[in-house]
Amino acid sequence: MVTAARDRSRSPNRPQEASWCLDSGLRDWRPRQGPGRVQYSVVPITPAEVYPRAPSREAKLPLAVYFPGLGDKSTVVHERAADWAKVAPEPFLLVAPERPRNHWWFLDDGSELGWIRGKLRPDTVDLFCEWIADLSEYPGVDHDRVGLFGFSAGAYAVAEVLARGRLRPCGAGLGGIHGHGQEHLDNRPDVPEREAPEARQKFTIFLQRLARHGGARWIGAVHGKTDQESDPRDAQQILEALSRRQGDLGLPQVSIRWLEAEEQDFRPTKKRNRSHHSYFDASFVHAGSTPCDTWILGFATTPLLLGFTKGDGKMYFQWDAGSNGRKKWRYYDQEAAVQTVIFT
Repeated sequence: MVTAARDRSRSPNRPQEASWCLDSGLRDWRPRQGPGRVQYSVVPITPAEVYPRAPSREAKLPLAVYFPGLGDKSTVVHERAADWAKVAPEPFLLVAPERPRNHWWFLDDGSELGWIRGKLRPDTVDLFCEWIADLSEYPGVDHDRVGLFGFSAGAYAVAEVLARGRLRPCGAGLGGIHGHGQEHLDNRPDVPEREAPEARQKFTIFLQRLARHGGARWIGAVHGKTDQESDPRDAQQILEALSRRQGDLGLPQVSIRWLEAEEQDFRPTKKRNRSHHSYFDASFVHAGSTPCDTWILGFATTPLLLGFTKGDGKMYFQWDAGSNGRKKWRYYDQEAAVQTVIFT
């Protein structure tokens, strides 16, 4: 659930009909007060095998907000919609914002080294937080099931949204997370030596921000053990900072899956995936054979299908009891080898 304070008159261009999510063009959102705008793409994802008919107009669907990496635009949600439809356990709305122009998401330098040279723009983070909170009240959206996920720089953006403390999403998925700055630079020959101290200083301050994040009902992460772009040692520190805060808030610690090099989307070679940083599909799209093998928009695959809170306030999960397809309910146990998600 997005628990930011809601002003139902916040956005002057809030749609009145659920058909807003059927527009394949780039949409434009502006706050009711103040400057700025967020451009975004949206696509309904309907798993045809499970739901042969599209959801009714009255249906309220979960909302997944995806922050793309630097190599993608918001339209990636349309380009990959068929992939997600094959593995999604239920219909949902998939939204992706455009990265602010000349920015490394929330850092005011859009260059390849913007993660070092850029300064954090808290006002930009707040703008996106307000946008997400407003989307959660759009027609057809289940505001109790709003999740965030991102890959690489996009995962960094999700972390900054969490750190801002204005939202508490149902869940967050982090693939190949990067930081503002970086401590370990031995695999980054592109970073000038003179900029290394600044990179380390900004990374320390970034961890301090994460130590005060607002929490999420569930946070999961996937990271490559050999990643040379988002160093796993730095990723470990980021995820530990998030986990400690989750514990302080009485929430589950971050669930982490570490990928071997051969588990990435492309096996790293001298000609392809040289930075060992190509595992978006392994993080969010591919279906696996065991509960911890994969993430699908934060949904885990077999045997875990869907988790949500029942009437007694505890967390339960519907799971596949076997090849006969029977479904059973199980209370979540942190010691169990299950992986859950964005929507709970």
